[in-house]
Amino acid sequence: MRRRLAGVAAIVIATGVLNGCASGSGGRSLEHPEKNQARYLMPTDAYADSESDNTMYAENVFISKCFAEKGLEYPVEHRTLREDGNASWNTVTRLLFDESTARQFGYHQQVGTGGMTPEEIRRGFEGPELTPEGERLFSKCLGDAREELGTEQQIEQYATELAVDAYDATLVDPEVKAATARWRECMKPLGISGLDASPSGPPSDELNARFGLSGDILPTEDASAEEIRIAVFDARCQESSGYAKTIYDTEWAFQQELVEKNADKLLRVKAQIDAKNARVHEYIAEHAPSK
Repeated sequence: MRRRLAGVAAIVIATGVLNGCASGSGGRSLEHPEKNQARYLMPTDAYADSESDNTMYAENVFISKCFAEKGLEYPVEHRTLREDGNASWNTVTRLLFDESTARQFGYHQQVGTGGMTPEEIRRGFEGPELTPEGERLFSKCLGDAREELGTEQQIEQYATELAVDAYDATLVDPEVKAATARWRECMKPLGISGLDASPSGPPSDELNARFGLSGDILPTEDASAEEIRIAVFDARCQESSGYAKTIYDTEWAFQQELVEKNADKLLRVKAQIDAKNARVHEYIAEHAPSK
């Protein structure tokens, strides 16, 4: 399982897999997910915002109505309410990688819900083209949208901060370092020049460039046969070396400890996230475009 924190922005696991445990402030209970290595579920996930896309959608719906009041168009397509994530990313933007994803995407990732054309991807990432007047109106409407939805003040991503701390501690854990060394040994038959110190993406900068994975180009799901061959070999090495399980179990243990130590603050932040998401859901139910 490849692990990556997508920056510091977190994007809560489904409540159906949660179970109450230790009590926190105000009599509220901590929530602990059951382990799921395939989706890389972690103890901090329950306290992160997994609905950033829903929030953005609600803001865009408001902006579209704001433009319409001025006789202008700002098209917004219907979106079904759902948590963030897809086949390649879990709900808190952890990149998923195993033999299954390697066979389908190589080192690429699913874009959105998958199956999008290049033009649909471009529109999704670049948004509508706006005139200077439209840009000014957009800024005003966005500010009004955030005031209406109560999203003008960003909620502290405390769960993500703890996740980063756990991730850093995991990387220097002796058992993880030993498993990483076994992975590197397993990868030797590929003859990759400049093999990365640990599995954290395509196994070298040269392959990253060759496979078109630079962050400054529009994403695509298309992977060459060569990329898929190397990615599948890599995924198998992560499993056979014990790296995938070792790093998951180690990070889980670090996160579990941090969640217990920081229960009160995590519960306070979760209450803010839940309140924000309730406002977003209500606005979408009343104002979103039909299918």
